[in-house]
Amino acid sequence: MPERDDRLETYHWEAPEPPDLPRFSGASAGSAWPLKAVRYDSGTVKVHYGTAAGEDVSMGGSYLTPNLDDSPGMSVGSSGRLYLDVEFNSSDEVVSASIKWTSGSTPASTSTHAYRTLATVSVVSGTLTVAPALSGSQEVVKCGETYTWGTV
Repeated sequence: MPERDDRLETYHWEAPEPPDLPRFSGASAGSAWPLKAVRYDSGTVKVHYGTAAGEDVSMGGSYLTPNLDDSPGMSVGSSGRLYLDVEFNSSDEVVSASIKWTSGSTPASTSTHAYRTLATVSVVSGTLTVAPALSGSQEVVKCGETYTWGTV
């Protein structure tokens, strides 16, 4: 019978639990790519759910939702840009955040509105192409007449 060797010790180690991270179920789970504009179908652009200056973002009068299929879309028939419009009140507090369309350039910021290009959209021979200019929820801070943008 073998002798017992007390010099060997047995240790039991358990891996720590992973952090509680958000889980996404496929590409249509909007939060995986906050505020990323995408071609949804042959004539529609949609934007994945995200926030701007801590506010939920609307497009065409409806708020973006975590499920891209349920989010509002924008029918596009010509080239242009999608841009963020963050509105401030006279106390420099954010009032609203929305996505808008222009066939020209993104407007210059004013004393009550901060604008940022979200995506460039081109339509060539009926084919819609979306080139995202940013991806990620956005923070904007106003100091006097100056706006500072950053990705959250």
